[in-house]
This record gives sequence, C-alpha cells and structure tokens, in this order.
Amino acid sequence: MLAEEIERAAREAGAEIVEFAELRVQGMEWVRSAVVLGLSALNPLLTAGIRYPSWKKPRIVVDVLLRDIAREVAELMRSLGYRCELLERRHGLDLRLIAQRAGAGVVGRSGLLITEEFGPRVRMTALLSDAMLKSRRAPPESPCRGCRRCVTACPKGALDGSSGVEECASAFVVDGWLVLRCSACVEACPAGEVHERR
Repeated sequence: MLAEEIERAAREAGAEIVEFAELRVQGMEWVRSAVVLGLSALNPLLTAGIRYPSWKKPRIVVDVLLRDIAREVAELMRSLGYRCELLERRHGLDLRLIAQRAGAGVVGRSGLLITEEFGPRVRMTALLSDAMLKSRRAPPESPCRGCRRCVTACPKGALDGSSGVEECASAFVVDGWLVLRCSACVEACPAGEVHERR
C-alpha cells in the first residue's frame, strides 16, 4: 500500500512523524493530499550525543534535515508516478492546520502545533501530492485545558490578548552574540516534557 511505502521511506530517512491528510486546494486542483513529516529537537540525527540547553539553537538544523527527508520522500513518490511538491509560503496554506487534519498534533493556545510525543518542540514540513492518501487518525485532544504557562511566559503578551499575535513575530532574544527568535512559549510548554527527560 502506498501510505506504508511512503512511511517506511520517510522513517528510514529519519522522520519521527509521518502522517497523511486528504486535501483540496483552490487553484491547485491537482492536489489530493498532503504528506506531513516531522522531527523533534531531540532527534539523534541532530543531537549526536550533544544535549542542547534549549530548543532555540537546533531548530534551524532540524529544518535542513527535514528538507532532505522531504526530498527523499518526494523522489520516491515521483518514481511511482505521482506529482509532488514541497509546501511553501507561496502556496498560502497553513502547515499547522494541515498537520492537525492529519492527526499529527493539535494547534494549542500558543498557536503552535503541539504533538503528543514532543509537545511544541517539533518542526514540521509537508508535501502536496495528487496521490489519494487519507488521514489515519484524528487530532489528539488539546493539552492546553487549564494550562496558561505559554501565556505567562510570553515576553510580548501576544497570547493574553494585551497585544496582537504580530508582536510574537517581532520578539527576539540575545544569546551571547546570537540574536534568535523568541521561543519562550515552547520552553514553557509542559506537553512532551516526559519524552524530553528520557
């Protein structure tokens, strides 16, 4: 079956999350589904025995690894006769909502995709395809009920309604000589902490 073949190839390439979603996109009538791929900050491909003190530093490297995994999966799908494109900003689609539809996680109070295993400490990508691939599971229940740690941790107040979410995009932190995007909400989220302590 196609889904199993794609999942096997994606996992052999290093993906920790592999899910599928039926998808229709206006203006891209050829699209029938999305292949959602994810990696955590704790992935052995990334850490190689190094324990990063926070999520901030490894996420760029995770994105590079994810693109390579996506390329391998796309090559497989094309070799089987399917059209396949990496989801990019120009497509105007929300990756978080596609991943949620696929059952990979749920969009939490922070606006981030929260997975059962890794919480928000995960990076995702997706491939758009004309293959008929159906979602295999429903999104998990939100772990945010009663929790406001991300709201409290946000230095810009972007999650408590006192300022707009656009404030989040302008939040940066200085780490030595590096200027990095703020990830206070990721650091504060308790979802996935059990996995992180392993």
